[in-house]
Amino acid sequence: MERLYIEKDNHRVPISEDIIEKYNLKKGMYTQYTKSRIVDEKGDFTMPEKKEKDKPEINEDQVILNNADLTVSEIIDFSQGVDSDTK
Repeated sequence: MERLYIEKDNHRVPISEDIIEKYNLKKGMYTQYTKSRIVDEKGDFTMPEKKEKDKPEINEDQVILNNADLTVSEIIDFSQGVDSDTK
């Protein structure tokens, strides 16, 4: 396991392996409350590159149905269970 440190002013404070494992800490992250940088032994702050997962193909019709644009009158009709276009 890589040794990690909290970067403070002019020095680095070591983080115990128990804490690193418990909170799944990685270099390139920030501490929760003080927003201090979490770095490695060399002071490197860059996050390792993430591997891209295979993304499922999206059916465009499904996207249109899930992200429908409604006008205010359509939303009111929908909430009242009526259709203002029909008479």
